[in-house]
Amino acid sequence: MTHHRIWTAANVLSLIRIVLVGPIIFALTKNSSGGNRAAGVLVCAAAVTDFIDGAVARKFGEISEFGKIVDPLADKIAVAGVAGVLVLMGRIPAWYFLLAIGRDVLILSGGAYIRNVAGVTLQSTPAGKWAAGFTALCLFQAIVAPGAPAAITIFLLSLSSVMMIISFAVYAGRFFSLRKSNGLPR
Repeated sequence: MTHHRIWTAANVLSLIRIVLVGPIIFALTKNSSGGNRAAGVLVCAAAVTDFIDGAVARKFGEISEFGKIVDPLADKIAVAGVAGVLVLMGRIPAWYFLLAIGRDVLILSGGAYIRNVAGVTLQSTPAGKWAAGFTALCLFQAIVAPGAPAAITIFLLSLSSVMMIISFAVYAGRFFSLRKSNGLPR
């Protein structure tokens, strides 16, 4: 059951993820081992909120329209902010950042279109959650172990990229299916 409350435990967890972006970026800009450790801990905290917010919403019957929007938006804000700084620091390649941002812009645009035209708010998918988890792992490695062997970095970048592409395909399939089943304009 969907309700209209904003201040639920699940939504607060999603909002915390957004709030953590500032301290993560601040810690990264210290460009020190202590700053890296602090940023790593905060990325872990953000990842935990991402994995439990949906479970909390379902367990306590707090699934809301606001939550369906703020949960994936929090992921996108966190990835854009942290990955952007990591690109500027030379810790992740620009193509990875562009892939993540491009995917997120397309997903947000498609979701906004479906919401505005059909009045349906699309929820995150399991593939999207997996992509977010692998992206967090990739960013975590770039934060706490920037000098890791190239093979590890390439593996994590590749795994995260593949999950982003798979999750995008799932979202695109859902978008086109909803558009067709609702007779929505192109």
